[in-house]
Amino acid sequence: MGLVGIDFSGDCVRMLQMRYKNGVWSVNAAAARTCDLQDDLQDLPRLTEWIRGAMSAAGFTAKRCVVVLPREHIKVQSVRLPQMAESDTRQAVRWEASQRFGIDPDAMEVDYLATGAQLQGQDVRQELLLIASESERILPLLRAIAESGLRPIAAETSFTAVARALSLRLRREADQDTVRAVVEMGRTGTTIMVLRGDQIAFCKPLTFGGVQFDVAASEHLGIDLVAAREIRTARIASAASKNTTGPIDDAETDRAVYESIRPFIEQLTKEITLSLRYYGVTFRGHAPKFIILAGPEAQEPHLARMLEHSCKLPVKTDDENESLTNLLPQIHSLLNRMPGSIHAWAATIGACTRELPKRARSENSERAAA
Repeated sequence: MGLVGIDFSGDCVRMLQMRYKNGVWSVNAAAARTCDLQDDLQDLPRLTEWIRGAMSAAGFTAKRCVVVLPREHIKVQSVRLPQMAESDTRQAVRWEASQRFGIDPDAMEVDYLATGAQLQGQDVRQELLLIASESERILPLLRAIAESGLRPIAAETSFTAVARALSLRLRREADQDTVRAVVEMGRTGTTIMVLRGDQIAFCKPLTFGGVQFDVAASEHLGIDLVAAREIRTARIASAASKNTTGPIDDAETDRAVYESIRPFIEQLTKEITLSLRYYGVTFRGHAPKFIILAGPEAQEPHLARMLEHSCKLPVKTDDENESLTNLLPQIHSLLNRMPGSIHAWAATIGACTRELPKRARSENSERAAA
């Protein structure tokens, strides 16, 4: 059996374990916490007990896990460094992260991703993504997970996990010519990416997400934040399922919510458009052919339409094989309740497929190319 993915990047804790057999990925076990994520992060002993209980009740069979960290615990920035040996690069990355993020180099966890993107002109520096966090923010969480009986082998960001989930069929060298833009939108932030095959070639984090939409709707409608969140959640769920019943049918409320958050959607689409233009003039290679919206907030009604109009590119909610969408009924069955949008599970799917079997990589790539 594969790894357990445990995701803290959304509005609650999600756990997933998948298996690969006869060319098909399927869900082996799933669990989701109904408690608000911030409550769990403030009470780690209670979180430990819930994970321990979920492992037993939901039938998880693995102990090794990959943790998707809370977005607010992570700092990300792109840098350009001279070509150098890996050991020298790691030293340079630690220094750069300390300087840029203002964190003591002895009190942080830091890693980097080499995008492989080639700059235009004669610039031969390497483009890297710095990923850092203060140790005191993530180590207690990892210890709490370990005390539940799981064994964390890696911790990562939501955007790297989402990129992996959307690239399970694009692992070959030849797939580097398949270029897509991905907008991963969460509660407290959004990440704009360009993927070449399964590799992140460009990444830009933004500091606003669903929380800002909730606040705007609350103020515009004159209701409390919890009620505004519930209305927006219903709208997102309805849009994701193409359901024509429920709160989304209240055209007056739907219009009022849209008017309240439209300035934020316009700002987001502008940022995405500018980022894709920047990628096109800064780096060599093909431009994205389409945009994929991912993440728990990505199905906000009207976002896809406005993004298509601004970027002049098709906007999708999954890959051409609907790899994520096809997993939703299985998660629903295992949870015995509606799990919400599949995009809320994208990072969890990516985490538990971090160690992709060689057989799966080969077979999935061949099938995608057929």
